[in-house]
Amino acid sequence: MNPTIQTHDLTMRFGQTEVLHEIGLAVPEGAIYALVGPNGAGKTTMIKLLMNILRPTAGGAEVLGVDTQRLAGEVFNRIGYVSENQEMPDAMTVEALLDFMRPFYPRWDRELERQLVRQFDLPLKRKLKHLSRGMRMKAAFASSLAYRPSLIVLDEPFTGLAPLVRDELIESLLERAPETTIFLSSHDLAEIESFASHVGYLEEGRMLFSEEMTVLSERFREVTVTLAAPVKLPRDLPSAWLVPETVDCVVRFVHSEYRGEASEHEVADLFPGARDVELEAMPLRSIFLAIAWAAVWIALVIIGVIPILNFIDVILFPLLNIFRKDTRRFWPEIVLSVIVVFAFVLVFPNEWGVFHDQSVQERMRIMLAALGILMVTGWWLLIARVVHAESLVGDQQFWITRPYEWKKLLGAKVLFLLVWLYLPFIAAQSVLLAEAGFHPLSYVPGLLFGLLLATGILVLPLFAIAAVTANFARMTLTLLGVLIALLGA
Repeated sequence: MNPTIQTHDLTMRFGQTEVLHEIGLAVPEGAIYALVGPNGAGKTTMIKLLMNILRPTAGGAEVLGVDTQRLAGEVFNRIGYVSENQEMPDAMTVEALLDFMRPFYPRWDRELERQLVRQFDLPLKRKLKHLSRGMRMKAAFASSLAYRPSLIVLDEPFTGLAPLVRDELIESLLERAPETTIFLSSHDLAEIESFASHVGYLEEGRMLFSEEMTVLSERFREVTVTLAAPVKLPRDLPSAWLVPETVDCVVRFVHSEYRGEASEHEVADLFPGARDVELEAMPLRSIFLAIAWAAVWIALVIIGVIPILNFIDVILFPLLNIFRKDTRRFWPEIVLSVIVVFAFVLVFPNEWGVFHDQSVQERMRIMLAALGILMVTGWWLLIARVVHAESLVGDQQFWITRPYEWKKLLGAKVLFLLVWLYLPFIAAQSVLLAEAGFHPLSYVPGLLFGLLLATGILVLPLFAIAAVTANFARMTLTLLGVLIALLGA
Protein backbone atom coordinates (compact mmCIF):
# COMPACT_ATOMS: atom_id res chain seq x y z
CA MET A 1 0.00 0.00 0.00
CA ASN A 2 1.47 3.32 -1.10
CA PRO A 3 1.55 6.10 1.50
CA THR A 4 -0.85 8.98 0.92
CA ILE A 5 1.89 11.51 1.75
CA GLN A 6 5.62 10.90 1.47
CA THR A 7 8.55 13.31 1.68
CA HIS A 8 12.22 12.88 0.86
CA ASP A 9 14.74 15.20 2.55
CA LEU A 10 12.27 18.05 2.13
CA THR A 11 14.08 21.33 2.80
CA MET A 12 12.87 24.91 2.67
CA ARG A 13 14.86 28.11 3.09
CA PHE A 14 13.78 31.74 3.02
CA GLY A 15 16.99 33.58 2.20
CA GLN A 16 19.58 32.42 4.74
CA THR A 17 16.93 31.10 7.14
CA GLU A 18 16.32 27.36 7.00
CA VAL A 19 12.68 26.71 7.94
CA LEU A 20 12.62 22.96 7.22
CA HIS A 21 15.63 20.66 7.24
CA GLU A 22 15.59 17.37 5.30
CA ILE A 23 12.15 16.21 6.44
CA GLY A 24 11.34 12.60 5.76
CA LEU A 25 7.96 11.15 6.64
CA ALA A 26 5.37 8.73 5.33
CA VAL A 27 1.65 8.99 6.08
CA PRO A 28 -0.09 5.65 5.40
CA GLU A 29 -3.47 5.50 3.74
CA GLY A 30 -6.35 5.81 6.21
CA ALA A 31 -4.20 7.32 8.96
CA ILE A 32 -5.04 10.32 11.11
CA TYR A 33 -1.61 11.94 11.17
CA ALA A 34 -0.95 14.80 13.59
CA LEU A 35 2.03 17.03 12.88
CA VAL A 36 2.71 18.76 16.18
CA GLY A 37 5.25 21.25 17.39
CA PRO A 38 5.55 24.72 18.92
CA ASN A 39 4.57 27.85 17.06
CA GLY A 40 7.20 28.67 14.45
CA ALA A 41 8.38 25.07 14.11
CA GLY A 42 7.58 25.01 10.37
CA LYS A 43 4.22 23.19 10.33
CA THR A 44 2.38 25.67 8.10
CA THR A 45 5.34 25.86 5.72
CA MET A 46 5.27 22.06 5.51
CA ILE A 47 1.58 22.07 4.55
CA LYS A 48 2.11 24.79 1.96
CA LEU A 49 4.84 22.68 0.37
CA LEU A 50 2.53 19.64 0.32
CA MET A 51 -0.24 21.71 -1.30
CA ASN A 52 2.14 23.19 -3.95
CA ILE A 53 1.63 26.68 -2.56
CA LEU A 54 5.41 26.89 -2.06
CA ARG A 55 8.25 25.22 -3.95
CA PRO A 56 10.89 23.42 -1.85
CA THR A 57 14.52 24.54 -1.82
CA ALA A 58 15.66 20.90 -1.90
CA GLY A 59 14.16 17.44 -1.66
CA GLY A 60 10.66 16.50 -2.72
CA ALA A 61 7.29 15.10 -1.74
CA GLU A 62 4.40 13.13 -3.19
CA VAL A 63 0.74 13.49 -2.31
CA LEU A 64 -1.70 10.83 -3.52
CA GLY A 65 1.12 9.47 -5.65
CA VAL A 66 1.72 12.79 -7.45
CA ASP A 67 4.77 15.00 -7.12
CA THR A 68 3.64 18.02 -5.12
CA GLN A 69 5.17 20.40 -7.66
CA ARG A 70 2.74 18.95 -10.24
CA LEU A 71 -0.40 19.11 -8.10
CA ALA A 72 -3.16 20.80 -10.07
CA GLY A 73 -6.69 20.44 -11.38
CA GLU A 74 -8.13 16.99 -10.95
CA VAL A 75 -5.86 15.97 -8.04
CA PHE A 76 -7.19 18.86 -5.93
CA ASN A 77 -10.71 17.40 -6.38
CA ARG A 78 -9.52 14.63 -4.05
CA ILE A 79 -8.01 16.92 -1.41
CA GLY A 80 -9.89 18.87 1.25
CA TYR A 81 -8.10 21.79 2.88
CA VAL A 82 -9.06 23.83 5.94
CA SER A 83 -6.87 26.41 7.67
CA GLU A 84 -7.29 28.38 10.89
CA ASN A 85 -7.11 31.52 8.72
CA GLN A 86 -9.46 30.19 6.06
CA GLU A 87 -10.38 32.90 3.56
CA MET A 88 -14.06 32.75 2.67
CA PRO A 89 -16.36 35.02 0.61
CA ASP A 90 -17.91 36.97 3.49
CA ALA A 91 -20.71 38.41 1.36
CA MET A 92 -22.06 34.91 0.61
CA THR A 93 -24.51 33.01 2.75
CA VAL A 94 -23.69 29.47 3.84
CA GLU A 95 -26.14 28.13 1.25
CA ALA A 96 -24.59 30.25 -1.50
CA LEU A 97 -21.11 29.00 -0.57
CA LEU A 98 -22.17 25.38 -0.90
CA ASP A 99 -23.98 26.10 -4.18
CA PHE A 100 -20.88 27.88 -5.49
CA MET A 101 -18.47 25.06 -4.62
CA ARG A 102 -20.62 22.12 -5.68
CA PRO A 103 -19.90 22.23 -9.45
CA PHE A 104 -16.12 22.19 -8.93
CA TYR A 105 -16.17 18.70 -7.38
CA PRO A 106 -17.59 15.82 -9.44
CA ARG A 107 -17.67 13.60 -6.36
CA TRP A 108 -19.84 16.05 -4.37
CA ASP A 109 -22.39 14.11 -2.27
CA ARG A 110 -25.64 16.09 -1.81
CA GLU A 111 -26.89 13.69 0.85
CA LEU A 112 -23.66 14.05 2.82
CA GLU A 113 -23.92 17.83 2.42
CA ARG A 114 -27.40 17.84 3.98
CA GLN A 115 -26.16 15.54 6.74
CA LEU A 116 -23.27 17.90 7.56
CA VAL A 117 -25.56 20.94 7.57
CA ARG A 118 -27.82 19.21 10.09
CA GLN A 119 -24.90 17.90 12.15
CA PHE A 120 -23.26 21.34 12.40
CA ASP A 121 -26.59 23.16 12.67
CA LEU A 122 -25.49 25.59 9.96
CA PRO A 123 -27.69 28.66 9.31
CA LEU A 124 -27.99 28.43 5.53
CA LYS A 125 -29.48 31.90 5.03
CA ARG A 126 -26.93 33.77 7.15
CA LYS A 127 -23.96 35.53 5.56
CA LEU A 128 -20.51 34.20 6.41
CA LYS A 129 -19.36 37.57 7.76
CA HIS A 130 -22.06 37.37 10.43
CA LEU A 131 -21.00 33.93 11.69
CA SER A 132 -18.96 33.29 14.81
CA ARG A 133 -15.50 31.80 14.43
CA GLY A 134 -16.75 28.38 15.42
CA MET A 135 -19.62 28.49 12.93
CA ARG A 136 -17.29 29.69 10.14
CA MET A 137 -15.05 26.67 10.78
CA LYS A 138 -18.10 24.40 10.64
CA ALA A 139 -19.02 25.89 7.26
CA ALA A 140 -15.43 25.36 6.06
CA PHE A 141 -15.48 21.73 7.24
CA ALA A 142 -18.84 21.07 5.57
CA SER A 143 -17.65 22.50 2.24
CA SER A 144 -14.45 20.40 2.40
CA LEU A 145 -16.00 17.11 3.51
CA ALA A 146 -19.06 17.05 1.25
CA TYR A 147 -17.14 15.80 -1.81
CA ARG A 148 -15.58 12.86 0.13
CA PRO A 149 -11.92 13.76 -0.42
CA SER A 150 -9.27 11.06 -0.29
CA LEU A 151 -7.05 13.38 1.78
CA ILE A 152 -8.07 16.08 4.26
CA VAL A 153 -5.36 18.61 5.18
CA LEU A 154 -6.02 20.75 8.25
CA ASP A 155 -3.74 23.57 9.36
CA GLU A 156 -4.33 24.38 13.06
CA PRO A 157 -8.08 23.82 12.56
CA PHE A 158 -9.10 23.93 16.23
CA THR A 159 -7.24 27.05 17.37
CA GLY A 160 -9.46 29.38 19.39
CA LEU A 161 -12.54 27.15 19.20
CA ALA A 162 -14.81 26.35 22.12
CA PRO A 163 -14.41 22.75 23.39
CA LEU A 164 -17.92 21.80 22.26
CA VAL A 165 -17.32 23.04 18.70
CA ARG A 166 -13.93 21.32 18.62
CA ASP A 167 -15.51 18.04 19.69
CA GLU A 168 -18.15 18.33 16.96
CA LEU A 169 -15.48 18.86 14.31
CA ILE A 170 -13.37 15.97 15.60
CA GLU A 171 -16.41 13.72 15.55
CA SER A 172 -17.06 14.65 11.92
CA LEU A 173 -13.45 13.76 11.07
CA LEU A 174 -13.65 10.40 12.80
CA GLU A 175 -16.76 9.56 10.79
CA ARG A 176 -14.73 10.14 7.60
CA ALA A 177 -11.69 8.16 8.85
CA PRO A 178 -12.52 4.81 7.19
CA GLU A 179 -12.60 6.39 3.73
CA THR A 180 -10.00 9.15 3.89
CA THR A 181 -6.55 10.07 5.19
CA ILE A 182 -6.36 13.02 7.56
CA PHE A 183 -3.26 15.17 7.94
CA LEU A 184 -3.47 17.97 10.49
CA SER A 185 -1.07 20.31 12.22
CA SER A 186 -1.46 21.51 15.78
CA HIS A 187 0.52 22.93 18.70
CA ASP A 188 -2.05 21.69 21.23
CA LEU A 189 -1.18 18.14 22.21
CA ALA A 190 -4.34 17.57 24.23
CA GLU A 191 -6.64 18.17 21.26
CA ILE A 192 -5.06 15.49 19.05
CA GLU A 193 -4.03 12.85 21.59
CA SER A 194 -7.51 11.33 21.78
CA PHE A 195 -7.98 10.59 18.08
CA ALA A 196 -4.70 10.69 16.12
CA SER A 197 -3.33 7.34 14.94
CA HIS A 198 0.12 8.69 13.97
CA VAL A 199 2.16 11.61 15.23
CA GLY A 200 5.22 13.53 14.10
CA TYR A 201 7.05 16.09 16.19
CA LEU A 202 8.55 19.08 14.39
CA GLU A 203 10.86 21.46 16.21
CA GLU A 204 12.91 24.26 14.67
CA GLY A 205 12.40 22.77 11.24
CA ARG A 206 13.60 19.27 12.15
CA MET A 207 11.49 16.15 12.51
CA LEU A 208 12.43 14.61 15.86
CA PHE A 209 10.29 11.52 15.31
CA SER A 210 7.39 10.21 13.25
CA GLU A 211 5.55 7.03 14.25
CA GLU A 212 2.30 5.39 15.28
CA MET A 213 0.74 6.77 18.43
CA THR A 214 0.41 3.31 20.00
CA VAL A 215 4.08 2.53 19.36
CA LEU A 216 5.11 5.86 20.83
CA SER A 217 3.02 5.32 23.94
CA GLU A 218 4.34 1.80 24.40
CA ARG A 219 8.02 2.72 24.23
CA PHE A 220 7.92 5.61 26.74
CA ARG A 221 7.70 5.01 30.48
CA GLU A 222 8.27 7.27 33.46
CA VAL A 223 10.47 5.30 35.86
CA THR A 224 10.69 6.00 39.60
CA VAL A 225 13.25 4.03 41.61
CA THR A 226 13.17 4.22 45.42
CA LEU A 227 16.49 3.29 47.05
CA ALA A 228 17.53 2.51 50.61
CA ALA A 229 19.95 5.45 50.73
CA PRO A 230 20.81 8.44 48.54
CA VAL A 231 23.15 7.68 45.64
CA LYS A 232 24.81 9.61 42.86
CA LEU A 233 23.66 8.87 39.34
CA PRO A 234 26.05 6.57 37.49
CA ARG A 235 27.97 8.27 34.68
CA ASP A 236 27.24 5.49 32.18
CA LEU A 237 23.44 5.60 32.15
CA PRO A 238 21.82 4.14 29.02
CA SER A 239 21.24 6.74 26.32
CA ALA A 240 17.53 5.83 26.24
CA TRP A 241 17.12 7.13 29.81
CA LEU A 242 16.09 10.75 29.38
CA VAL A 243 16.24 13.59 31.93
CA PRO A 244 17.53 11.60 34.92
CA GLU A 245 17.33 13.23 38.35
CA THR A 246 17.75 12.29 42.00
CA VAL A 247 15.86 13.58 45.02
CA ASP A 248 17.19 12.03 48.23
CA CYS A 249 16.57 8.29 47.90
CA VAL A 250 14.47 8.57 44.73
CA VAL A 251 15.77 8.37 41.15
CA ARG A 252 13.50 9.42 38.28
CA PHE A 253 13.97 9.26 34.52
CA VAL A 254 12.05 8.70 31.30
CA HIS A 255 12.74 5.43 29.48
CA SER A 256 12.40 6.10 25.75
CA GLU A 257 12.97 2.50 24.59
CA TYR A 258 10.84 0.50 26.99
CA ARG A 259 10.76 -3.22 26.12
CA GLY A 260 8.78 -4.80 28.93
CA GLU A 261 10.63 -7.24 31.16
CA ALA A 262 13.96 -6.59 29.44
CA SER A 263 13.86 -2.94 30.48
CA GLU A 264 12.72 -3.83 34.00
CA HIS A 265 15.71 -6.18 34.38
CA GLU A 266 17.97 -3.41 33.06
CA VAL A 267 16.76 -1.05 35.79
CA ALA A 268 17.11 -3.75 38.45
CA ASP A 269 20.69 -4.51 37.38
CA LEU A 270 21.73 -0.84 37.63
CA PHE A 271 20.00 -0.35 40.99
CA PRO A 272 20.31 -3.73 42.73
CA GLY A 273 19.37 -2.38 46.17
CA ALA A 274 16.14 -0.70 45.05
CA ARG A 275 13.24 -0.91 47.46
CA ASP A 276 10.65 -0.20 44.77
CA VAL A 277 10.52 0.40 41.01
CA GLU A 278 7.50 2.01 39.36
CA LEU A 279 7.01 2.25 35.60
CA GLU A 280 4.09 4.38 34.45
CA ALA A 281 2.70 5.08 30.99
CA MET A 282 2.98 8.71 29.93
CA PRO A 283 0.54 11.08 28.24
CA LEU A 284 1.60 12.61 24.96
CA ARG A 285 2.39 15.98 26.52
CA SER A 286 4.78 14.42 29.04
CA ILE A 287 6.50 12.45 26.28
CA PHE A 288 7.10 15.57 24.20
CA LEU A 289 8.35 17.52 27.20
CA ALA A 290 10.80 14.73 27.98
CA ILE A 291 12.08 14.73 24.40
CA ALA A 292 12.43 18.51 24.38
CA TRP A 293 14.20 18.55 27.76
CA ALA A 294 16.50 15.72 26.72
CA ALA A 295 18.12 17.94 24.10
CA VAL A 296 18.51 20.72 26.65
CA TRP A 297 19.88 18.23 29.19
CA ILE A 298 22.57 16.99 26.83
CA ALA A 299 23.66 20.55 26.08
CA LEU A 300 23.81 21.37 29.79
CA VAL A 301 25.88 18.26 30.52
CA ILE A 302 28.31 19.22 27.77
CA ILE A 303 28.87 22.71 29.16
CA GLY A 304 29.00 21.45 32.75
CA VAL A 305 25.78 22.94 34.08
CA ILE A 306 24.14 19.66 35.14
CA PRO A 307 26.86 18.79 37.72
CA ILE A 308 26.31 22.26 39.16
CA LEU A 309 22.53 21.71 39.27
CA ASN A 310 23.04 18.33 40.94
CA PHE A 311 25.26 19.98 43.55
CA ILE A 312 22.58 22.61 44.16
CA ASP A 313 19.84 19.99 44.47
CA VAL A 314 21.70 17.39 46.53
CA ILE A 315 23.97 19.56 48.69
CA LEU A 316 23.04 23.23 48.64
CA PHE A 317 19.25 23.06 49.05
CA PRO A 318 19.33 20.81 52.16
CA LEU A 319 22.09 22.96 53.63
CA LEU A 320 20.11 26.16 53.02
CA ASN A 321 16.99 24.62 54.54
CA ILE A 322 18.82 23.89 57.79
CA PHE A 323 20.35 27.38 57.71
CA ARG A 324 16.91 28.93 57.27
CA LYS A 325 15.48 26.86 60.12
CA ASP A 326 18.32 27.85 62.46
CA THR A 327 17.98 31.51 61.51
CA ARG A 328 14.27 31.43 62.27
CA ARG A 329 14.84 29.60 65.55
CA PHE A 330 17.74 31.71 66.88
CA TRP A 331 16.90 35.15 65.56
CA PRO A 332 16.95 36.79 69.06
CA GLU A 333 20.53 35.56 69.63
CA ILE A 334 21.52 36.70 66.14
CA VAL A 335 20.10 40.19 66.65
CA LEU A 336 21.82 40.47 70.06
CA SER A 337 25.15 39.35 68.62
CA VAL A 338 25.00 41.86 65.76
CA ILE A 339 23.95 44.65 68.13
CA VAL A 340 26.90 43.93 70.43
CA VAL A 341 29.34 44.07 67.52
CA PHE A 342 28.05 47.32 66.07
CA ALA A 343 27.62 48.92 69.50
CA PHE A 344 31.40 48.94 69.69
CA VAL A 345 31.53 50.69 66.35
CA LEU A 346 29.33 53.47 67.75
CA VAL A 347 30.81 53.66 71.29
CA PHE A 348 34.53 53.34 70.71
CA PRO A 349 34.96 56.40 68.46
CA ASN A 350 33.56 58.54 71.30
CA GLU A 351 36.18 57.12 73.66
CA TRP A 352 39.12 57.54 71.36
CA GLY A 353 40.20 60.64 73.23
CA VAL A 354 41.66 58.32 75.85
CA PHE A 355 44.13 57.11 73.28
CA HIS A 356 45.08 60.46 71.72
CA ASP A 357 48.59 60.30 73.13
CA GLN A 358 49.19 56.78 71.84
CA SER A 359 49.97 55.48 68.38
CA VAL A 360 47.21 54.38 66.02
CA GLN A 361 48.55 50.84 66.15
CA GLU A 362 48.20 50.69 69.94
CA ARG A 363 44.71 52.16 69.79
CA MET A 364 43.60 49.63 67.20
CA ARG A 365 45.13 46.78 69.18
CA ILE A 366 43.21 47.69 72.35
CA MET A 367 39.91 48.13 70.54
CA LEU A 368 40.28 44.88 68.67
CA ALA A 369 41.21 43.06 71.86
CA ALA A 370 38.08 44.33 73.61
CA LEU A 371 35.97 43.47 70.61
CA GLY A 372 37.57 40.04 70.47
CA ILE A 373 36.71 39.24 74.08
CA LEU A 374 33.04 39.99 73.54
CA MET A 375 33.05 38.10 70.23
CA VAL A 376 34.51 35.01 71.93
CA THR A 377 31.79 35.12 74.55
CA GLY A 378 29.03 35.68 72.01
CA TRP A 379 30.32 32.97 69.71
CA TRP A 380 30.58 30.52 72.56
CA LEU A 381 26.96 31.08 73.59
CA LEU A 382 25.57 31.00 70.04
CA ILE A 383 27.56 27.92 69.01
CA ALA A 384 26.26 26.12 72.09
CA ARG A 385 22.67 27.04 71.22
CA VAL A 386 22.93 26.09 67.56
CA VAL A 387 24.63 22.75 68.10
CA HIS A 388 22.56 21.68 71.10
CA ALA A 389 19.38 22.34 69.13
CA GLU A 390 20.09 19.12 67.24
CA SER A 391 19.50 15.64 68.62
CA LEU A 392 22.87 14.51 67.15
CA VAL A 393 21.17 11.45 65.70
CA GLY A 394 19.17 13.42 63.18
CA ASP A 395 17.66 16.82 62.77
CA GLN A 396 14.10 16.17 63.95
CA GLN A 397 12.64 19.09 62.01
CA PHE A 398 14.39 18.75 58.69
CA TRP A 399 15.74 15.21 58.46
CA ILE A 400 12.66 13.44 59.75
CA THR A 401 11.89 11.98 56.31
CA ARG A 402 15.48 11.25 55.25
CA PRO A 403 18.60 9.63 56.72
CA TYR A 404 20.92 11.62 58.93
CA GLU A 405 23.89 13.10 57.08
CA TRP A 406 26.30 14.74 59.47
CA LYS A 407 28.33 16.43 56.72
CA LYS A 408 25.38 18.47 55.48
CA LEU A 409 24.33 19.27 59.03
CA LEU A 410 27.82 20.41 59.95
CA GLY A 411 28.03 22.44 56.74
CA ALA A 412 24.75 24.19 57.59
CA LYS A 413 26.01 25.11 61.06
CA VAL A 414 29.27 26.47 59.64
CA LEU A 415 27.29 28.49 57.07
CA PHE A 416 25.19 29.87 59.92
CA LEU A 417 28.31 31.07 61.73
CA LEU A 418 29.82 32.52 58.55
CA VAL A 419 26.74 34.62 57.84
CA TRP A 420 25.71 35.68 61.33
CA LEU A 421 29.06 35.81 63.15
CA TYR A 422 31.91 36.23 60.68
CA LEU A 423 30.24 38.78 58.38
CA PRO A 424 29.23 41.16 61.22
CA PHE A 425 32.73 40.74 62.64
CA ILE A 426 34.33 41.69 59.30
CA ALA A 427 31.91 44.61 58.90
CA ALA A 428 32.76 45.92 62.37
CA GLN A 429 36.48 45.56 61.75
CA SER A 430 36.15 47.40 58.43
CA VAL A 431 34.30 50.30 60.04
CA LEU A 432 36.91 50.60 62.77
CA LEU A 433 39.73 50.59 60.25
CA ALA A 434 38.00 53.25 58.17
CA GLU A 435 37.42 55.45 61.23
CA ALA A 436 41.11 55.11 62.11
CA GLY A 437 42.11 56.39 58.69
CA PHE A 438 43.00 53.08 57.06
CA HIS A 439 41.62 51.64 53.83
CA PRO A 440 39.70 48.46 54.85
CA LEU A 441 40.27 46.64 51.53
CA SER A 442 44.03 46.67 52.08
CA TYR A 443 43.47 44.72 55.29
CA VAL A 444 41.28 42.01 53.80
CA PRO A 445 44.08 39.37 53.75
CA GLY A 446 44.79 40.07 57.41
CA LEU A 447 41.12 39.85 58.33
CA LEU A 448 40.72 36.56 56.48
CA PHE A 449 43.83 35.17 58.14
CA GLY A 450 42.43 36.21 61.51
CA LEU A 451 39.16 34.44 60.78
CA LEU A 452 41.01 31.27 59.80
CA LEU A 453 42.89 31.40 63.09
CA ALA A 454 39.65 32.02 64.95
CA THR A 455 38.06 29.06 63.21
CA GLY A 456 40.90 26.70 64.07
CA ILE A 457 41.52 27.93 67.59
CA LEU A 458 37.99 28.80 68.70
CA VAL A 459 35.11 27.73 66.46
CA LEU A 460 36.08 24.13 65.76
CA PRO A 461 37.01 23.32 69.37
CA LEU A 462 33.73 24.86 70.54
CA PHE A 463 31.88 22.82 67.94
CA ALA A 464 33.60 19.66 69.13
CA ILE A 465 32.87 20.33 72.81
CA ALA A 466 29.24 21.20 72.05
CA ALA A 467 28.82 18.05 69.98
CA VAL A 468 29.88 15.72 72.83
CA THR A 469 27.88 17.46 75.54
CA ALA A 470 24.13 17.32 76.07
CA ASN A 471 23.45 20.88 77.24
CA PHE A 472 24.96 24.30 77.85
CA ALA A 473 25.87 23.62 81.50
CA ARG A 474 27.84 20.51 80.64
CA MET A 475 29.51 22.30 77.76
CA THR A 476 30.60 25.09 80.12
CA LEU A 477 32.01 22.63 82.64
CA THR A 478 33.80 20.73 79.89
CA LEU A 479 35.25 23.94 78.48
CA LEU A 480 36.49 25.01 81.92
CA GLY A 481 38.06 21.59 82.39
CA VAL A 482 39.85 21.85 79.05
CA LEU A 483 41.13 25.36 79.90
CA ILE A 484 42.36 24.26 83.35
CA ALA A 485 44.14 21.30 81.79
CA LEU A 486 45.79 23.54 79.20
CA LEU A 487 46.88 26.07 81.83
CA GLY A 488 48.20 23.29 84.05
CA ALA A 489 50.16 21.86 81.14
